[in-house]
Amino acid sequence: MTPRHLTPSSLPGDRPEVVLPRIATGRDADQARLVGICAHAVLERWDFTRPRKEICTVIEQACCRYVAQDHPHLMACVTEDLTKLFENFLSSEPYKQLQRATVLGREVPFVMPLGEGQIMEGVIDLIYRLDDQLWIADYKTDDVAAEDVQTRADRYRSQAECYSRAVSSALGLASLSFQFVFLRPGVAVDV
Repeated sequence: MTPRHLTPSSLPGDRPEVVLPRIATGRDADQARLVGICAHAVLERWDFTRPRKEICTVIEQACCRYVAQDHPHLMACVTEDLTKLFENFLSSEPYKQLQRATVLGREVPFVMPLGEGQIMEGVIDLIYRLDDQLWIADYKTDDVAAEDVQTRADRYRSQAECYSRAVSSALGLASLSFQFVFLRPGVAVDV
């Protein structure tokens, strides 16, 4: 049976193979999931022109909201992981570009038909304008080395196509750009 509702992250080929030197425990999986949720929550609220030191307060607020109640034993680990992640990202070239950009939307929901009675539903992390070009950005919290981000981005390509199609259709645009922003290494990959 063909599923009626899909999300960009549920598409075949979009789940990167995780290669860990050890077996992931439930706690590791919970921590990775919570870091992703909290990183997106931080970036939803973060003004790219704010002083860097203020990110700690936003990280703490996100952790209190998404981690403290159901996973108090992970508060310190998630907070530490997010702090390192954002130290890297806020020092990166992609972040410097976002500081110059005009943000048009954050966490923008969309719904579009796919055919065969299917519907694609998702949320676009960021839509922005920079140097007269419209961009879609999708944040990734993958634990990946800078030299491996292109290979990882290739695995997410169908997500990029869905997001681009949704924005292009909604705004009636023929031309827009897409990038995956890998937060940990502070690297963006244009697709």
